[in-house]
Amino acid sequence: MNDYEVVLNDDSVEISCDETRIRLYRFPYNEVRNGHYDFDIENNFIVYVLYGHNNKGSDLVYIGESKNGLVNRPKSHEDKCSFWSDCYVLTEEVSDKSIFDDAVIHYLEDKLTELFRKTNRFLVRTERTMNNTINRNQTKKCERYLKDAERMFFVLGLNLQAGQTEETKGKKSISKGRGPKQSANSVFPTITEKDCQEMKVGALVYTSMQRLSACGFYLPEELLQQMQDSEWGVKMKITGNHLPFIKPCITGLEEEQIIRGYRRYRRKPVELNGKQFYITKELFAKNEQPFIEWYNGLKSQVTMNKQ
Repeated sequence: MNDYEVVLNDDSVEISCDETRIRLYRFPYNEVRNGHYDFDIENNFIVYVLYGHNNKGSDLVYIGESKNGLVNRPKSHEDKCSFWSDCYVLTEEVSDKSIFDDAVIHYLEDKLTELFRKTNRFLVRTERTMNNTINRNQTKKCERYLKDAERMFFVLGLNLQAGQTEETKGKKSISKGRGPKQSANSVFPTITEKDCQEMKVGALVYTSMQRLSACGFYLPEELLQQMQDSEWGVKMKITGNHLPFIKPCITGLEEEQIIRGYRRYRRKPVELNGKQFYITKELFAKNEQPFIEWYNGLKSQVTMNKQ
């Protein structure tokens, strides 16, 4: 099983796998529409997936390809959906071993369209694709990329696992494309050595909790309650004083972050289990390793659905 790295930048997310050099991004559609992106994509050869809803609440997708990156093509399908909310971009890190070219992205577009259709979870607005012929080496790499891409899409909110067939649709309601209930072990965004080298403990804690939220993971409710207890952080050696590790964001006003005249919590809250929480600022170097051990241990506890 490959390890994945998740990077959050405002409302956009990048997930990557160094072993295969594949990259998947999720951008708010409005950013793509306005030409402002939180990540720079070096490779101009991309496959993109637009996600949105129709007026009946059904999940819609459009799968396409572009040889010019995010310029023009991903913004030319507003006639197929009244409101696109997200744009997912699948590409490859630029290197002398890159295989992405015109034929490869057509091949991946065709295969991804087939995957989305087989789920029975999405209304696919792609009308036709070109099943280009690629060589044996490219086919082998593309099949590996597609396996990684399926897991990455799952992390970023789209479930490509096969759903119900036409024969079973009438017996049970089809699960939506978002929010599958499933173990998170294979895609949990663990803290890496690179994270520790590049961030101080406060930023490391905040960024890690943001990643957890961005990937759609849910904590056990009992644990979420414990994290709001003033003694929990000290007991776990995660915080440096007797204040809750997380504090509910109720009004969003600055006064919520201030305790006894000092700002004790970060300004921008993080969403956990569908609710907004402030993360404590009272963190010191000695708290880093206990936090890392606790956080990485969450891998066996979190799920993709509220518990």
